[in-house]
Amino acid sequence: MNKRIIIIAILAFLAGAGMAVLQPFDDIQNMMNGQSKTLSATTLELAVGETAQLTLSNNTATVRWASADAGIATVDDSGTVTAVSEGSTSILVRAGLTRLSCAVSVTAAKTGTGKTICIDAGHQGTANTDTEPIGPGSDILKQKVTAGATGVSTGALESAIDLAVALKLRSELEARGYTVIMCRTSQDVDLSNAERATLANKANADAFVRLHCNFSLNASTQGASAIAPDTDNTFLSAETVTRSQNLAQCVLNGLTGKTGAQNLGVTRRNDQSGINWSMVPVSLIEMGYLSNAEEDAKLSNNDYQNLLAKGIANGIDAYIVNYLS
Repeated sequence: MNKRIIIIAILAFLAGAGMAVLQPFDDIQNMMNGQSKTLSATTLELAVGETAQLTLSNNTATVRWASADAGIATVDDSGTVTAVSEGSTSILVRAGLTRLSCAVSVTAAKTGTGKTICIDAGHQGTANTDTEPIGPGSDILKQKVTAGATGVSTGALESAIDLAVALKLRSELEARGYTVIMCRTSQDVDLSNAERATLANKANADAFVRLHCNFSLNASTQGASAIAPDTDNTFLSAETVTRSQNLAQCVLNGLTGKTGAQNLGVTRRNDQSGINWSMVPVSLIEMGYLSNAEEDAKLSNNDYQNLLAKGIANGIDAYIVNYLS
């Protein structure tokens, strides 16, 4: 007996039993063809506020979606799942004779959800020797942007290292739910330090993190440090100064905690144009010394750069949780 005759016989039986035959027709046909309907995922792990799309393959029947607990996760008519609160539930789908489900686990909202971070990869491929005021209304001028230092053992450019870490940090932060604004994504730019701060201001960033490497005439010096505005800074509000100091400490602690680099502490200065032009919390992070052969090699190492990115992101998380939540 061929497949067509079998299908017709089954449909006739269903019709004789008073059952609707249109919905299960594709199930029967798929069964005869050795196919079955499958859900695009059988498990989902989401953070509160995240969404995921479920689809049903090998289906022509009307699809009905439902959530076992809409207080934890909802699903709309197109199969879009939205995480609502922490817990576990199931998304149920019905199509013809098919009944399938997807287990959903919802965790707390990611730290970065709703937060914006601006990352400045310090320096650039070519210096701009023109000058600009070190802060709004200042008569004191400073070079717009320098090319940065060069590694004593690797010959690597600071500007290139800063950018490599910045790109890794962007990915790490985006994975944690942050919106990320990049001052630059290539070496071929011409942005002064004041202009970089302006980008952070326009984005109303929750934090402006400036990535740099250090250099010393003492080749044995190594470790990471941070720069924040001093309490008597006349360009920034008292609140921005305090938050910047907190940001600097958090990021430095996160970096050194992850990499094992020596923590050299936070220095407070008012002569940094990239800080003085910032109207949002700002910190400059010195990730290590290019004048130290050992640390120079680490700063150009891909795995170490990943540790730097994760450590800095941990510090930003700590700042958001402890000072902005």
